[in-house]
Amino acid sequence: MQFYYADPSPDRLVDEVRGFAAQGMLAHPHGASVIAVFLGRVMAAHPERIAGWLAELDGVARDTLRIAAWMSNTAEGRAAVADDPKLREPPADLLACSIQEAQALDLFWAYYLATGEPRAVRRIVSAFELVGDPDANNVAIFQRASQTLVLLMRQHAPLRALVERMAGEPDLTANERQGIALALRATP
Repeated sequence: MQFYYADPSPDRLVDEVRGFAAQGMLAHPHGASVIAVFLGRVMAAHPERIAGWLAELDGVARDTLRIAAWMSNTAEGRAAVADDPKLREPPADLLACSIQEAQALDLFWAYYLATGEPRAVRRIVSAFELVGDPDANNVAIFQRASQTLVLLMRQHAPLRALVERMAGEPDLTANERQGIALALRATP
């Protein structure tokens, strides 16, 4: 999944999902959700392959892939889950969802890693607005946003370049601007 968007390999999707299942990553709701977001973005880029991918999997791997198909919000994805009444309504726009807990940031990272979409990183940067908030949950959100941004910028120069460009955007709040500046200083 790491920086998939930079070198897409949709032919590996089924094998990767089987690997996730074998490692137990799909047995945990949060892990399965993060993977479903990632796979949903891959499916959105390749909707013509959704039915074939689903046909190759079973069990928890297929269940996760069905959620991903729904999250792709494509005609092919909706057709693939039309038999499930819980998946009839379109999924919420992830990039418009509020951040209620630190783990939610993983969903934005999954979106970014699959697509390279700057709006996903912008949502993570929005957590910098919580700096100085005394609420323990908000502190956790801020810390996770900061730590993951620094970690991934160290691993991926294009992400650092994106954040450098983002630093100049006029719509940033003072806290967001400060958070970006600190993250950039931590990743020379």
